Amino acid sequence: MESGIFKQDLVKFEHVYPTEYPQQSTLFDCGLFLMLFVGSWDGKMMDTLFPPGMINDYRKHVAGSLIISRNEIPLAEFVKEHCMGKTKT
Repeated sequence: MESGIFKQDLVKFEHVYPTEYPQQSTLFDCGLFLMLFVGSWDGKMMDTLFPPGMINDYRKHVAGSLIISRNEIPLAEFVKEHCMGKTKT
């Protein structure tokens, strides 16, 4: 407001928060919700019928995608080398 670039007093605007959309219950899931909302936007509407456990599954999906996206070795080899228990010889 101090800059004088707004024609109206922004303090007087009513804050409206949509309640019909799923909301995060943690302080760290906002990015996941954002990605789900953007992915469900069709340009006119947003499909917001996320099943209750979807955030946990989506978190695993995103983490897995990040892990394998920049690896230069095949996924099966990566899993065998880094994700399976090592046997002593």
